[in-house]
Formats: sequence, structure tokens, C-alpha cells
Amino acid sequence: VPPLTRFLVLCSIGVSALVALDLVTPFKLYFNWPLIWQKHEYWRLITCLTFRGHLTSAHTFFDFFMFYRHSAWLERGEFRNKPADYIVFFIFGCANLLFWAYILGLQFLSHGVSSMMFYFSRHNYQSIEFVFIV
Repeated sequence: VPPLTRFLVLCSIGVSALVALDLVTPFKLYFNWPLIWQKHEYWRLITCLTFRGHLTSAHTFFDFFMFYRHSAWLERGEFRNKPADYIVFFIFGCANLLFWAYILGLQFLSHGVSSMMFYFSRHNYQSIEFVFIV
């Protein structure tokens, strides 16, 4: 497993595990600009990007899988031997998501992070066919 992908997946699993163990509620994790700005709850800038949902949901496991697969693919392919470029890509993408969350009033952005990884990996490898099974 590529190191940056491992770190990001472990952070997401850790945040979801804290919620599953009832040590933290999702209400302490979501993106809420007034609480970030006025009450200095800066962790919300990170936790809204890493909380993927309750660990009992099949959708959550699918989201973990999609994030892991495409993040690892990018780290092994496009960003091979360029960890700083991958970090800049990830930070820029997350900053962009946070900006649009502020404008549109979004609260949890982890699915946006997964979509960002999916889009960028598919955009660079357009010749590879990808099929969704419904």
C-alpha cells in the first residue's frame, strides 16, 4: 500500500471508528463555518473530509474501497516517486472542496474527496474501460 494512501485511509477509518464506538458524534465532525470561525473548532476542516459514514453501512465500505483503489492507483501511477506533488494535489482538491462547501452549505465532504480521486484517475487513463454494475 502506498504510504500516503495508507495514512489517508487510516485517518478515515480512525474517525469512523471513533463514531462507531460512540466516542464522538457526527455532529462534532461536520463542516460548519460559524463554529469554525467563531468558536475556533478547526478540526472540522479535516474531519468533514475524513468521516465517510457509519461502519455498518455497505455504502461506507464501498466508499472506503473506491477511495483506497483510486488513491493508490494515482500514487503508484501519476504521482510515482513524486509524493510532494500528490500532497499538493490532495491539499488543493480539499481546499477547493472546502471553498465550495462554504458557498453551497455542504457538511460532509468525504464523498467529494473520493469523487476527486476517481475523476482524476479516470481522466488520466481514459483508454481503460470502467463499468458500473447496478
